[in-house]
Amino acid sequence: MVSASPDTFDFGEAKWDLIVLTFAWAPVTDPMFVEKLDTSLRQGGRIVFEHFLDTPERPRPPGMRALKPGQLRTIFAKFIMDSYEETEGTGDWGGPGLQLVRMIARKR
Repeated sequence: MVSASPDTFDFGEAKWDLIVLTFAWAPVTDPMFVEKLDTSLRQGGRIVFEHFLDTPERPRPPGMRALKPGQLRTIFAKFIMDSYEETEGTGDWGGPGLQLVRMIARKR
């Protein structure tokens, strides 16, 4: 097991078939981070992503790094979207309904 921040973890090059970011505090709004993900995926590799969505009806605190509607689709524009939804749901821990964004994207 490796414990590291997104800034210090060595994602490698063409190393992964799958990267899962579920409610992770990963800096996906940073183009350099997204480039790291792209570089580390093998051809056809996938990113599975689920996180909070910040909507006018349900604003989230800034520290939560919630995304705006449509933002994730723009961030991963160079990927093929296999699945994308912005919906109300709950995390695996339960709790009240939340606005979520879910995506499965494939490297071109």
